Amino acid sequence: MLRRIAARDVSVVELVQAGVPNELDYRACGIAQIAALIATGGSPAEYDRATAIARLGGATEDEIVAILVAVAPFSGIDRSVAEAPTLGSALGYDVEAEQATDPGRTGPAILGDGGAPRLVQSRRGFVPTSKRGMTRS
Repeated sequence: MLRRIAARDVSVVELVQAGVPNELDYRACGIAQIAALIATGGSPAEYDRATAIARLGGATEDEIVAILVAVAPFSGIDRSVAEAPTLGSALGYDVEAEQATDPGRTGPAILGDGGAPRLVQSRRGFVPTSKRGMTRS
């Protein structure tokens, strides 16, 4: 597959451009796409699509949110913080309403249901936590 992509094999390039999973299942493909969107910056439509693919494959909200934490060492925490609202919207969170309920907060909190890591607001910005709900430091 790598050789065909490198050689710009038309059939493989079309699959790659369409984002159709080939060797990966939908969960892995969606997670990879979300990680790439966080690292490079993505549009709401791109996040919606990648999140739908990941969920189709069985990825949970907590696993999807944990991607923000997982890619931060490579793309930078600032990038994860910047992309958190768009990912939150793709997961169905009303980010603007969340900000309106706590006007002193500098950004939205992205929370999940279980014990997976997620980002929450602190005085230092967003920090990973595995606690339920928001924590302030």
